[in-house]
Amino acid sequence: MSQFEQSRKGMNPGDKYVPYRERFPLPESFTPTWIRNRPTEAPDLASVCLRDGNQTLKNPMSLEAKIRYFHKLAELGFTQIETGYPVASSIDALFTRYLVENSKILENSGRQIKPQVLVLAKPKMIKETLECLQGASPTIVHVYNSTSDMHRKVLNMTDREVVDMAVKATTSVRELSHKYRVPVQYQYSPESFSGTQIGFALDVCNAVIKAWQPTKENKLILNLPATLEQCEPDEYADRIQYICQNILDRDNVIVSVHTHNDRNSAEVAAHYGVRAGAQRVEGTLFGFGERSGNTDLVIYALNLLTQGINPGVDFSNIPALRDFWEEHTGLIVPEQHPYAGDNFSKQRSGTHQDTHEKYLDYMQKHGVKVHAHPYLGIDLVDIGRGDEKVVEVTSQSGWRGQRSVLNNQCGIHPPEEMKGEVYPLIQNWCEQSGGICTAEAMMGLFQQEFVNRDGVLEFVDCMTHGNSKETTVVLTVRVNGNEITVTDKGVGSIDAAVNALRKLGQDVTCSKFSEESLGNDSKASAMSYIQLTRGDISRFGVGQDSSSELSNVRALISAVNRLIIAEEEAVDQRAASLG
Repeated sequence: MSQFEQSRKGMNPGDKYVPYRERFPLPESFTPTWIRNRPTEAPDLASVCLRDGNQTLKNPMSLEAKIRYFHKLAELGFTQIETGYPVASSIDALFTRYLVENSKILENSGRQIKPQVLVLAKPKMIKETLECLQGASPTIVHVYNSTSDMHRKVLNMTDREVVDMAVKATTSVRELSHKYRVPVQYQYSPESFSGTQIGFALDVCNAVIKAWQPTKENKLILNLPATLEQCEPDEYADRIQYICQNILDRDNVIVSVHTHNDRNSAEVAAHYGVRAGAQRVEGTLFGFGERSGNTDLVIYALNLLTQGINPGVDFSNIPALRDFWEEHTGLIVPEQHPYAGDNFSKQRSGTHQDTHEKYLDYMQKHGVKVHAHPYLGIDLVDIGRGDEKVVEVTSQSGWRGQRSVLNNQCGIHPPEEMKGEVYPLIQNWCEQSGGICTAEAMMGLFQQEFVNRDGVLEFVDCMTHGNSKETTVVLTVRVNGNEITVTDKGVGSIDAAVNALRKLGQDVTCSKFSEESLGNDSKASAMSYIQLTRGDISRFGVGQDSSSELSNVRALISAVNRLIIAEEEAVDQRAASLG
C-alpha cells in the first residue's frame, strides 16, 4: 500500500465527503419549480451507444459490428446517433467516412438520421474531424471541454482560459464546416457540468451561444452532462432548470441531458432533467457505458410508454433486441433489469401467481382495455414477451402456479380435485432441489407418478364392444408375472372395467372422471383422469392412449396401483403410531 493510500485509509470516512449542495450551491434567489411539471410528450432520444457505450467495452466493436449496430438503431427509430470519435481511432474514422459515402442509409422511413461525432475542443482535432466529414449530410458535431472545478485545478487552467477554449472551438467548427461543406448542427458540452459551479457553467454556455449564434432553423444543442453522477437526481434537475431559465436565446437552444449511473439513478436524473426543461436525452441501450454506465434508453423509453407517452422509438421486441445487444457488446443484461431481465416478468410467489392468473381471467371475462396488472407495469405483448412463461414454480409457489405451468406450458389440465396429490409431489421436488421446477421437470414428475402407472397390476391389453347402454370389456393384466384376463359388462367402458377389476379383488368405486384431447393432429392422444375410492382412501390415476376408451382403462389401472400404495402406507403409519 502506497503512502498516499495509507494516509487516506487513516482518515475518518465521514470527514472525506461534503454534501453536494454545500460544494456546488445554487443562488439563494433561485427557487426550483420543476417538480410540478408533468411531461406530455417524449424528448428527443439520442443514442450514444457507438461512442460512450463502445469505449467501455473490453473489446470495442469492429467496423462491421458498428455498421450492424447503426442499422439496428435506425430500425428502432433513432434519428440522432452518436457514431464515434473520428480522431480517436481508425475504426471510428472509417465508420464516419462509411456514413458520408453511403448517405442514403441516413434516410429512414421518411425521417432523416443525423449522425453525431464527438471531438475535444482543440483546433487540430476539430480540423481533422471536419476533414473526415467532408461532403457529409447534416451532422451533429459535438464539442466538449472540461469546465469542472477539479478539472480546472488539475489542468491548471483559469476560468478565462476555459471559456476561451470553448469559444475558439465553436468558432473553428463554424468556419471549417463551410470550408469542408458540412451542414453542421452544433452541440456543446461543458464536461462535468454537475461538478462545475453553476455561475461559471452559465458563463461558459452563454459564451458558446453568443459565438455560434443559433437560429430557429438550426438550433444549438446544449448538452449538460453528469459526467460523474455525484448528486441526487433532484439536485441535478435544479441545475438544469437554472440553466434553462438563464441562458441566452433560449428559444433557439435545445437543452440536452446526459446522465451517468454512478449512483444508480441515471434514468431518474434524466427524467427529472426533462421535467426541469430539457428537450433531449442522451443514453445507451441497456445503459452500457463508462464505469456504471449511462442512462438506459430502454428503461427510459418504456417508462414513458407506461405513462401513455409515445417514446418515438420501437422497443416492441425486447427479447430480440437483447440478443442482438449481447452479441455485439459481449455483455449480459442483468436478470433484474426492468423490461429485459430474465426475472422481470416472473411470478414465483404463490400469492403473486394466484393474482396473476385471476387477473388474466378477469381481463378475458370483462374485456378491460386499460393495463392494470398488480405486479407488471407494462403489458408483456407490447415488448414481445408473452404471458405463457410468466409463472415459474419454486418452493415459494402455490398450487395456482403449478396448475398454470401444467395448463399453459405442459398442455394438460388435471382436475382441481387432484391438487392434494399433485401439489405435494411438486413442492417436495422444489424443496429437495432448491431450484425452479421447469415445465419439462414438472411433466416428468407428473408422468412418472400418475400416467399409465404400473404396480401390482400391469396393463397388457383391453378390448371393448357394445354400445352406450351396455359395454363389454375384456381386460388383460399381469399380476406377479402372470397374465390374467377378465370379462365384465357395464354402462360404458369405465363402469365395465371397474366391474372387471372387482373380479381381480379390487373392489373400488369411481368417484371422479374427466378427459381431454392432447393435440389436434393425427398424433393426438386422449388423457383421462380417474379418481378411485376404497374405504376412506382415494387416489387419482391418469391414462394416456391414442384411443379414448383405452386411456380410460389405463387411468383405472394407474389409480388402482396408486390406491394400493396409499393403503399400504396408511397401514405402516398406523403400525408406527402404535409401536
